[in-house]
Amino acid sequence: MSVDISMSEPQPLADAMEEDFQVFTVAPAGESADFCTIQSAISAVMALEQGYCRMRISVRGGVYEEGQLDIPAGLQIVAADGCEPDSASPVIIAARADHPAISSRAKGALIRGIRIEHNGPFGSMACVVVEAGDIRMENCVVTGSVSIGVLVHGDSTPSLVGCEVLVCCGDGIKVSETGAPTILQCMIHDNDGFGIFCTGTSAGLFKENDIHGNSNAGVAARGSAHGLFKDNKVHDGKQGGFWLEEEARCELIGNDIFQNQKSGIQVGGHANPNVVRNIVRDGMKGGIVVHDQATGTFAHNEIMRNTMAGVGGTDFACPLFHSNNIVDGKGGGIVLHESCGGVFEKNQVVGNTHAGIGLKGSSNALFDSNYISDGTGYGIWVQERAMSTLQNNVIERNMRAGVVVTDTANPTLAVNIIRDGKHAGLLVRHKARGQYRQNTLSHNAHGNIVLLEEAASELIGNVISHGPLGGIIIRGNTTVTVRGNTICHNDGANIAVLDNSNPICDGNVLTNGAGRGLVIMDKATGVYRFNMIRNSELAGVYVGRQARPELVANCICDGKAAGILLEDEAGGHFTHNIVCANQNEGVAVHGRAQPVMECNVVLQGVGGGIWLDENAGGTFRGNVVEDSGGASYRSASAHELRLAERNTNTAPAALAESLAEWAEEKMQAPGGNKKVILVHNPDACPERGVAMATQCSELLGLDPSRSCMLVARFLGDAGQFEDAEELINKTRGFLGESGAAMMGPAVRGQQFGDMALHCAELLNKWAAASPAYSNDLVTRAAGYSLEAARIFSSLLPSDSVTLDSFASALYWVGLNFATLCRLGGCGEWTAQQACNIADDAIDVALGMVTDQTPPHRVAELYFVHGVLSFCKAAALEAKHICLPAPPPSPSVASKEDVDAAAAAAAERAGKELLEHASGTMALAYKHWCEAYGEKHLQTVKAITMIGLLERKLGREEAGIEWYRKELRIREELQGELHPRTQQARRTYTSIIDEQLSRTRMEPRALSMAMAAAREQSAGSEPSPTVVARYLGEAGQFQDAEVLLTESNSGSGPGPAAAAPDA
Repeated sequence: MSVDISMSEPQPLADAMEEDFQVFTVAPAGESADFCTIQSAISAVMALEQGYCRMRISVRGGVYEEGQLDIPAGLQIVAADGCEPDSASPVIIAARADHPAISSRAKGALIRGIRIEHNGPFGSMACVVVEAGDIRMENCVVTGSVSIGVLVHGDSTPSLVGCEVLVCCGDGIKVSETGAPTILQCMIHDNDGFGIFCTGTSAGLFKENDIHGNSNAGVAARGSAHGLFKDNKVHDGKQGGFWLEEEARCELIGNDIFQNQKSGIQVGGHANPNVVRNIVRDGMKGGIVVHDQATGTFAHNEIMRNTMAGVGGTDFACPLFHSNNIVDGKGGGIVLHESCGGVFEKNQVVGNTHAGIGLKGSSNALFDSNYISDGTGYGIWVQERAMSTLQNNVIERNMRAGVVVTDTANPTLAVNIIRDGKHAGLLVRHKARGQYRQNTLSHNAHGNIVLLEEAASELIGNVISHGPLGGIIIRGNTTVTVRGNTICHNDGANIAVLDNSNPICDGNVLTNGAGRGLVIMDKATGVYRFNMIRNSELAGVYVGRQARPELVANCICDGKAAGILLEDEAGGHFTHNIVCANQNEGVAVHGRAQPVMECNVVLQGVGGGIWLDENAGGTFRGNVVEDSGGASYRSASAHELRLAERNTNTAPAALAESLAEWAEEKMQAPGGNKKVILVHNPDACPERGVAMATQCSELLGLDPSRSCMLVARFLGDAGQFEDAEELINKTRGFLGESGAAMMGPAVRGQQFGDMALHCAELLNKWAAASPAYSNDLVTRAAGYSLEAARIFSSLLPSDSVTLDSFASALYWVGLNFATLCRLGGCGEWTAQQACNIADDAIDVALGMVTDQTPPHRVAELYFVHGVLSFCKAAALEAKHICLPAPPPSPSVASKEDVDAAAAAAAERAGKELLEHASGTMALAYKHWCEAYGEKHLQTVKAITMIGLLERKLGREEAGIEWYRKELRIREELQGELHPRTQQARRTYTSIIDEQLSRTRMEPRALSMAMAAAREQSAGSEPSPTVVARYLGEAGQFQDAEVLLTESNSGSGPGPAAAAPDA
């Protein structure tokens, strides 16, 4: 238990009136006084029949060689006026032989203004011994002891106020057992042992003391000592300032600790101190060192100008450092060795040499929300086998790399800002690994991210911009994974891959590069998939020398030069890429390059589609190449940061499905594996433009508009909703202006309907992935769905494909207009009109059901029916729609009664609608599970709605389980960074936060709760469910999720969820 810092402090006693005391005087022999020794005066006091309360012994100046003075209760021994320790005639009590000068077990006793010396043999007892009671010493001097100056033990609670303890052969003050002294405004210095030494289970208050020049630490604490040290000066010690070990739990508050030969504060053993608002400065070694298995809380301290690290941790220490200023350390700011852990949060680490933070050994700590800047070395140096997690930190203006990771270190960096460094932002080399997620790196002089030698890291979801020498530079034999990053406005190249590197680059946005977008040179290889490469000043993708990359399903557009440029003896495999609206050739193959290019779409390259030099070659199969010149195919207004929110999993299910459909359609088309159109090739056909695109459409059976529709689906499934809608609208224009000449009205209508239907689905998903539904998005989605339904209705009767498309259109009409009803209507539709349109669409769809209707269509009808019931309930509650007015009743007396009855009826109807929605959603879930299984994007829609309805109906725990299931499935299918997954995570965490706010369980209570769980389990480990609950209450949702997933082996929600057929 920590000491209460608000505990009362003793105040100097006011001199009482002489008549309040019976006074005895003591003076050296030969002078006029009652007694010539202090002991004789004490004996006389004790002999009085009335006792010795309110007795005072006034001692005149002189040296009194006394035996052991045992001070009785209530007795005061004071120096006479003018005889204080610093006067010309002080009172000196000199002990003799092997016993204390003064011993006390008394209560209410006082010693004031006395100098106490002990000149006995070495190893003698302390000069002053307090075994019990609460004796008070004021303005005394204790010195010359061959052992301890003042020994406090037993259960004594003495007070030393304004005293000086100096030049003792042992410790100045030692507190043992359960002693709890108050040491106030004392000077404790030049002792051969510790200044103050606390052991046992001692406590006490040590305030405003000056502790300096002691041979050992100024203050040491062992055992389970838990004293409070407040506002002291601890300085110029020949060892350290504070030394805490074993199980010490002292509190250090507001102390000034400076110029000690060793660490200002050293914490070892299993000590667990609370160190707050101290100044630890100008030490000859480290500022604060934590080692062994010590813990402790260190908050709001000023740690500055120490010769070694400001903060050091080693062994298995696990401290918490919060909101400290760690500045100008000559050996670094924070340095951790061995297996040190702990939490370091909100610290200012500024102006340190070597490294602001240095991590060695196998240290594994958490660094959160720190500010690391202006160091003369690295911002953060992670080396050897260190693994720590660094998140939410700002690292800027350091002379060397902002973060350097070497040897075999394997850290995790997330959501940090690394900027304005004089060297690289992030440098990873040797065989280092690590995960680097959602960091922002900018304006670092030697490249924002540099990977060398055999580094094998993961760069995921970072924003990397304005690097004078490039965005990401990958060299040596690195095997890095670069996924879901936004890399923009860098000079040189947004990504440069050199030497023998072999990276995986998935789902990145490379935009607005002052040089090239992606450079692959030397003998580099690697796989580059689902990237958006746009607005490059030079080539979007440059492949040179003997590089052999594989590029799949990238979008390379709006460049000021060629889309893809190959030179020298480069090769590689390029498949399913979109190359459009580049100012020079879409693809330029120079030198002796020999690429393999299959199933790419090359559109509107101003300088041509695919250009081969005289000596270039390669293999070209199944590409669709069009060159219309002039206007750019894609807009330059895409949002760079939003585009970074791409799915970061390797080929997630939704994207793989789009890619497979695209590949299958291209390769199955007539001639699809044989025909390639080379536009603007000096050695090939001179024809160009729309005519050649039309010829391509007729030969392949697949026009560019259809290819772009599939690309749009790919973009939509990846969460790039705005770009997908823009691409579809451009495709609609292209289809109307330059579609295949032989395309009949039915085929053209089918394609227009497909595009409208896809937009209806796309905007619905876009709205669902937003933090709040947008009326504009839902209105546009409703319009597209109604357009699609009208187109397919006009084509009936037709084949099964058109019939199936019409059923899909009715489904989206029902969903989008139901949502529009819930939002109160918008555009040309009121809430009631939207409700009626949704009802009509569902009725038509129900009329189309037969015995041959597949389960997934039946599930869609249950789902849309449930959504409509839910939306009606929400619209009733919000008064967007009303129930039909009941007939007038003569029993109702007033308008207030009419309104109350209507409100009650609306409430009943709303609840009935919610119960109906819950039942139909359960059926939709059942049928989708039968059709697709549980882990499918259709099934997860029912899971989402079931969770929402469970909460609306007051079944909170069941709702949470369904939301948890939704989040798990979306992370697996769509990836962590997909907007829909992020929305699911926002919903789940907000519900958990709401639960936590009701329970009011503090995170620090977690360990106590875990201990309680073990006790309830009779010493055995608690079940995973119990542990997961504690983790969730502490906010550790992902850990709780993993634990439950592993323990349940994917078996679905627990009993509380009441999942239909789960």
